[in-house]
Amino acid sequence: MNRRLEQPDVEFQVLDEDAEDAALLLALAAARGGTQFPGAGPAAEECATDEGRLLLVAYVDRWPTGCGGYRPFAADPAGETVEITQMYVVPGSQRAGLARLILAELEGAAEEDGYRRVAVRIGGGQRAARALLDRKSVV
Repeated sequence: MNRRLEQPDVEFQVLDEDAEDAALLLALAAARGGTQFPGAGPAAEECATDEGRLLLVAYVDRWPTGCGGYRPFAADPAGETVEITQMYVVPGSQRAGLARLILAELEGAAEEDGYRRVAVRIGGGQRAARALLDRKSVV
């Protein structure tokens, strides 16, 4: 049963994608049809460097429960935009508000890193992602 994270005990850590918790979540995301952070996906060839990439893992009650990542958006020659490249929440915690918290944390981290805009690409079959972004008025 999913529960709302009204007063969540959520902690965030920035990890390398090969860290144990990050690798586990990325493997689960890939198994469900997601793209792995940071090198996979249609825009991977557009990003020539690892500099500026970030992978954030969300822990709920100390368990790795979700992740999100970004990288510099190569289509922005000014270097002011990041692209969200990965968001994943384990099935038992989906529809409880965790993705919204991860996205907000990613946006805050991007701002702290000096980025001014966030870009997101969503595939046609990702209805939950579209609904999350529609609620935030992100296109």
